[in-house]
Amino acid sequence: MPPFKNLGPSDWPREQERLSYAAMRLAAMASMSLLGSLLTGCCAHRFDRPAGPLPTATAALDAIAARRTAMTSFEFDTRLQFFGDGKRLKGKVGLLGRRPPAGDGAQLRFEALTPSDDTLALLITDGARFSSHERGALDCLTGEACPRNLARLLPIDLYPDALYDALTGTPLTVTDGASLSWDDCEGTLRIDGVRPSGQSGSGTLERVTLLLSPVDYAAIRTEIRRGDEVVLTLAYSDHAATMPGSPALPRMIRVTGAEAELEIDIREVFLGETVGDELFVPNCPAGTTARELPCQ
Repeated sequence: MPPFKNLGPSDWPREQERLSYAAMRLAAMASMSLLGSLLTGCCAHRFDRPAGPLPTATAALDAIAARRTAMTSFEFDTRLQFFGDGKRLKGKVGLLGRRPPAGDGAQLRFEALTPSDDTLALLITDGARFSSHERGALDCLTGEACPRNLARLLPIDLYPDALYDALTGTPLTVTDGASLSWDDCEGTLRIDGVRPSGQSGSGTLERVTLLLSPVDYAAIRTEIRRGDEVVLTLAYSDHAATMPGSPALPRMIRVTGAEAELEIDIREVFLGETVGDELFVPNCPAGTTARELPCQ
């Protein structure tokens, strides 16, 4: 496993070349129809219906939980494409995550890189707090690890545990009372349920539809709704096992959100490797000013 960048405050380049978060967000905001037609088309019919009775919702959720437990850590080398405003922005991003043995919140580290692997922007969360800094900026953003804060580099509005699942092709957690059926159009298992809202301070629930592989319960598509509005869609393709006995992972993730569209092309994968605690400590480079962001 190649070493993931462990940057101390003195390691930050100070050149004026920088990746603007504002530009990344702008490039991901419009042209929602570009990928939408890819995500909503029918009928895909990916799998034949299994012979015999379908699993119960409880059995499916137990299998998903086992998949979640098996994903102890991941490191992905990715190429991202943001779509919007009539433009397409490409970038190289390293994604690193782990679930601590103590069962605390998932820890994540996202690093935007130049073609020569110099760091342009870095976001870190220990599961509770986050820090985010772009090269050349005088301020460093910190605060609680809520969805809008974590979405500053990778615009997927989810809390750390759910974001970890989303990136590894694991269906999102739903509350008790979910229903399971067979989707004849898509050719997948389908779970309909609810989950706590990702909106900070909101006691409401989000409705979730999970399309799953009947073979290994990997996520095929996830839709999250608030009221009648679909606020986030995650579509997965090109599943493959990276090593014997490992869960199959998607190699392409297409995301459509309220303000963003992107494609995550996963080029290289490492699973279950030991990852040091120091890589997930939120911190600000020397010489920058920490600015606390409230949750929105």
